[in-house]
Amino acid sequence: MNEITFIILKIIISISVVAITKYILPCLKAYFVNKVDARVKEFIELSVRAAEQTIKKTADETSVGELKKETVISAVTNYLNRHNIEMSYDQLSDMIEAAVYEMNNNKISQE
Repeated sequence: MNEITFIILKIIISISVVAITKYILPCLKAYFVNKVDARVKEFIELSVRAAEQTIKKTADETSVGELKKETVISAVTNYLNRHNIEMSYDQLSDMIEAAVYEMNNNKISQE
């Protein structure tokens, strides 16, 4: 009787481990990745707004835009490094451009 109980217990544990590995862990990973992405996006939007307010316009608009972008990239890179989050320069640049586009569209719609 004890041997049969032990075999049944081993089968139940094996099925549980497979279920956790196959279904629960990917769901948890997706949840935390989405949460991290939302935090990074929020920080990028905050950095873009801060750069827009603090870096004043001059005669040479292209250099000001580049200065703002480099300032945001530097701030966000420091944030990512502090939180051990990896992101490529292209991904970061695209997210910054999206935040600037969204900010500019919100300005237009408010006027």
